[in-house]
Amino acid sequence: MKYKYKFQNLLNYKDTVETLKKSEYGKAINILREEENILEAYSLEKEKVLEQIEDKNRMSIRDLRMYNNYLYKVNNDIENQNVIVLNSRRDVEKAQENLILATQEKKTFEKLKEKHFEEFLIEEKKKEDKLIDEIVTFKMRTQ
Repeated sequence: MKYKYKFQNLLNYKDTVETLKKSEYGKAINILREEENILEAYSLEKEKVLEQIEDKNRMSIRDLRMYNNYLYKVNNDIENQNVIVLNSRRDVEKAQENLILATQEKKTFEKLKEKHFEEFLIEEKKKEDKLIDEIVTFKMRTQ
C-alpha cells in the first residue's frame, strides 16, 4: 500500500511560509546594511569636515558659520540615520523571530510526518505477517 501523509498540504504550506520568511529576513538584513552604510558615510563626512576645520589656521566668521551650519546639518543627518538604523535592526529582529517560528512549525509537521510514516510501516508489517500466517495456515490445511 502506498503511503500518503494526511497533512501533506499543510506541510507544503508551512514550507512555503518558511521560504517567504527567509526571504523577508534576507531583505531586512540587506536594508539594515544599506542604512548602516549611509550612517557610516555621514560619519565619514563629519570627520572630513572636522579635519578641514583643523587644517585651516584662520577662518573668517563667514567660513566659520558655513562650517558650523554644515556640521549642524550633518549631525542632524547622523541622528536621523541612527533612528533609521535602530528601526531597521528591530525589523531584522522581528523578521528573525518570524523565521524561527515558521521553521519550528514546519519541523513540527515534518516530525509528525515521520511518526505517521513509522506507524504506517508497523501497520504494513503487521498486515504482511498476518498474510504470511494465513498462507502458511492454508498450506498446512491443504496438505
